Amino acid sequence: NLINHPALKGYFVIEKNYKIENEIATFSGEVFRPDRIILEENLTTIIDYKTGKENNKKYFKQLLKYQEAMVNMGYSKVKSLLVYIDDLTIVELK
Repeated sequence: NLINHPALKGYFVIEKNYKIENEIATFSGEVFRPDRIILEENLTTIIDYKTGKENNKKYFKQLLKYQEAMVNMGYSKVKSLLVYIDDLTIVELK
């Protein structure tokens, strides 16, 4: 269901350049491991999967750290999504 979801299936195309659970590091030495990073020419999308109840505030802080690390690595346009896999709720970090 996840990979066939209309809002997500474009991120699971084989032709896309993606990384799964690759480590990214910050200048301060923190290391993060987002679930999925999709690298496109003009956009980098970070997807993090969660189970259980929505806790957007907590998870947005985590995604913001991922985004900041990617921007510091030279990726200028970064989009982040939380995907709650229990009910396939998708929340974009704004």
